[in-house]
Parts: sequence; C-alpha cells; structure tokens
Amino acid sequence: MKYNIGDEEFNTKKACLDRTRSIIYELGICKIKKKHKYFNFFCGLLANHSACDEKIGCGIRYFMITPNPLTRDPNHLILVRKDRSSVAFGWRHCNEFKPRSNKQNLINAMRNTISDQVYKFKKHNKHLCALCGTEDGKFHVDHSYPPFRDLVSEFIDGRKIPDKFGSDSKCMTTFIDHKFRDKWYDFHNKKCNLQILCESCNMKKH
Repeated sequence: MKYNIGDEEFNTKKACLDRTRSIIYELGICKIKKKHKYFNFFCGLLANHSACDEKIGCGIRYFMITPNPLTRDPNHLILVRKDRSSVAFGWRHCNEFKPRSNKQNLINAMRNTISDQVYKFKKHNKHLCALCGTEDGKFHVDHSYPPFRDLVSEFIDGRKIPDKFGSDSKCMTTFIDHKFRDKWYDFHNKKCNLQILCESCNMKKH
C-alpha cells in the first residue's frame, strides 16, 4: 500500500511522518504562504486529516509553524483561514491516514456545497452579534433555526444517501452525485435561517 502527502508518495506511514517532521524542523517558526515551496505539501498533509473540511472552513489563507504550547518546540501547526480565523491541526494525526466514515463525508460535502450561501450572508450582513450585540472581534455565520443538523435530517429522510465522494482543488469533500448536491443546495437556500454570532457566543452555542 502506498501513502500520499500531496504529490509525494511513500511506502509506509512512518516514512510520511519522518518527511513531515523533517520539513517542520527545517523551517522552524514561520509562515507558509501560497508561493512558499512547501505550501502544497502542507495542503496535502491537511487533506489527510480526518476532520479536514472542518479545519479548512472558508478556505486556506496560509499556514504557520509556532512554538508548541506544551514543549515550546517549533513544531505546532496552525491553519489561518481566509476570514483570518485560525485553528491548530495535528501533523502526527495527518500521518495516521484515519479513514472518514460515510456520515463524515456526507456532512462535509453538504457543508461544502452551501459554503457560498454562508459566505454571501456574512459578506452582506453587518458584523453584529445576534445574541450579545457586540460589534468587536471575530464573527461566524450560524444556523439560528432550524439548526443545521435538523435541516440535514429533514433533507436526507427517505432519500438514498450517496456512498461515493470526491474532493475539489481546496481539498474539500464534494458530491459525485450532482443531482443530490443541487437538490440539497436549493433545499438549504429556501429553508435556512442564518445569523451572525461573535466567536464567544458561537462557541457557547456549539
């Protein structure tokens, strides 16, 4: 069995881990932007994370290597998204190649399908938290009512669930079944009620 990190192919998981570790320690504390020679490597690495889509969110802006919060070693990977929010992801986990369940792929593809609706809502609405009223800090788009999980449950009820998925140029999970994708897109657009939440309220709610 072969293992891949982007375009690089390896015979074992250990070889993948060793390659990743060597690059991280070679670079040290830094930013890895799109023109960096290792940007695509880190995109490929993140694509192997079992929660890749959730980590990527609205898209990749750049990566950072920062001091580890526990050991202070320069080996802590951070993804900075296009909206400037950030999230850590474990590079060791990315080299374990843990399979994603069909349910994970389904939810990821459903979120990715409606990402432009979420982006447009955030772009065209004032950054004012619907719960606490703050106008400061980072903001997120949230499903007020019905919650996202209820929209998903209503839509898939009685439908044949896809069992094959693809990925786009951003490493996000996509539907191969375009009819299912398009019906979900229209369903969500008609039924969703979105709101702007500050980072604190969004974390408390979820």
